[in-house]
Amino acid sequence: MSNTLAKPPLIEAIFEFRWGQTQKTSQGTELKFEDEDKVFFLGQFHSVAKQSGYAISESLPSPIQGQLLPYQAAFRFRKDKNTWPCYQVGLGIFTVNQVNDGYSWKAFRDTIIEGLGILDKGHPLGLKNLPGFALSLRYINGFFKKEQNTFSDLDWFSEKFQIGLTIPSKLKESELLSQDFKIPVMSVETITKNPAGKLSLTFRNAVINAQPGIVLDIITISTETELPSIDHDSIIKWVDESKKIQYLAYDSVLKNN
Repeated sequence: MSNTLAKPPLIEAIFEFRWGQTQKTSQGTELKFEDEDKVFFLGQFHSVAKQSGYAISESLPSPIQGQLLPYQAAFRFRKDKNTWPCYQVGLGIFTVNQVNDGYSWKAFRDTIIEGLGILDKGHPLGLKNLPGFALSLRYINGFFKKEQNTFSDLDWFSEKFQIGLTIPSKLKESELLSQDFKIPVMSVETITKNPAGKLSLTFRNAVINAQPGIVLDIITISTETELPSIDHDSIIKWVDESKKIQYLAYDSVLKNN
C-alpha cells in the first residue's frame, strides 16, 4: 500500500508517549512522579532540545494556573516560530505534532526518531528507565460537507464513510419530528493484534475553516501490559506497526471520498 494518498484531509498527526507509576492510596489509585519528573525533566529537556535545533520554546496554559498536571503538555519546542513539526512535554508526557502543511510519513517518522533521542538525553532517567504507561498514534482528519444542502448526516455516514445507521421507523415517520437527524459524535473501537492495543475511530460534526464538516480521529493506542519494551528500537517498531493499521482505517474510510 502506498504511503502517500492524494490530497489527504489531514489536520494534525500526533505521536504520544506517556509514563508514570501508579500507587494505591486511601482515595484509590493515583499517579506518582519523583523529582526527576517534577523538578529536573523540563529544564533538562529544554537544554537538549535547544542543542538539537529546537530553540523556540513556548509555555502552554495549564487548567490549574501554576501547576504541572499529569499528562498535560506544559511546553512546546519548535525550530522557528509558528513552524512544524514541534515537540511538547509535560509531567509524564512527550508528543510529536505535525500539521498537514509539510507532512509526509517519512518526515514525521524521522521527527519521532529524533524526538526519542532528545527525550532519552533530556530526561534524568533516560528513555529505557521510564515506566511506560501508554503509546498512541493519532491522525485528525477533516472532511468538508460540500453537499450539506442535500446530504443529511445519515447520508454522509452511509455514502461517504460506508457506515450504515438505521433510525427506528416510529421516529422516521413521526410528524412531530423534522426528520433531519444529526449525529454529533459517533465512535467505533476494535482490538488490534499487532501491535497489541486498540483502534478507535471517532466522528464528530465540526466547523473547519468556517465551513461545516466532519472531523475523524483515528487513534491506535497501547497501554500498560500491551506496551513493548521502552527503548528506541521497540518504540519505532510500534510506530511502524501502528501506521499500517492507520493506513488500513484511513484507506477504508476514504473509499468514497
